[in-house]
Amino acid sequence: MRLGTSADADATAVDLHLDDGVITGIHPAARASDGAPGSREDTLDGRGLLALPGLVNTHAHVDKSWWGLPWQSYGGEGGTEGRIRHERARRDELGIPSLGITQRVLTELVRHGTTAIRTHVDVDPGLGLRGIEVVREAVADYGDALTVEVVAFPQDGVLRRPGVLELLADAARAGEQR
Repeated sequence: MRLGTSADADATAVDLHLDDGVITGIHPAARASDGAPGSREDTLDGRGLLALPGLVNTHAHVDKSWWGLPWQSYGGEGGTEGRIRHERARRDELGIPSLGITQRVLTELVRHGTTAIRTHVDVDPGLGLRGIEVVREAVADYGDALTVEVVAFPQDGVLRRPGVLELLADAARAGEQR
């Protein structure tokens, strides 16, 4: 394997030592003729490919992404508030949030190399904490292979929608109990 940014594979060739899928050591590459780990049956030849850390998506909305759904024409009013109203009006029709949609979004993120996500999940009187519950259920399928931080997101704001502040407090309490 190679680490770093050098185009010279020999200068950065290394052996990665793994224990239960976790990198436990990085050492200069051994040659098979040395009788080193590279010559044993329990090794995998990285063929000089580049080893990179997983990608981190620090701003996702996996609970309400339209990724994987048929193309949707935006027909709502202009401006931020108009778009929020349009999204809220269509979410039940589109099945958002749902376990299937959230799983599909997570599958695509992981397929493209994402190993850590910070996702904003809508919390409002129409949804309650359902989006957070769906995301937690979908993420559980990945075990330790995917790190997800859930942020309760009051898309409509806290002051304009009565009850949102209480929902945020409920979400915070639920997060502490995990």
